[in-house]
Amino acid sequence: KFQEEYHLPYPLLSDPEKKVCKQFGMTTFGMVSRGVVIIGPEGTVRKIEKVLPIFRPSAERIREMLREVDLDQRNPAPPTS
Repeated sequence: KFQEEYHLPYPLLSDPEKKVCKQFGMTTFGMVSRGVVIIGPEGTVRKIEKVLPIFRPSAERIREMLREVDLDQRNPAPPTS
């Protein structure tokens, strides 16, 4: 529903049993940690960033992370020479 409402062009994951969170190390003291896991189109984990539970990654930080792994289609990283 969230994905449809915001017209996101990528899948989101709901993990109420915390199985995937545990696999990616996104739990602290048995509680789910906030963070971002970026999985590339080939299915490999490109980046994991965990943040303190009281914070959430900003939209700008997520865009930076996508650029870092060259997956931001709207603002691609500048070519390196």
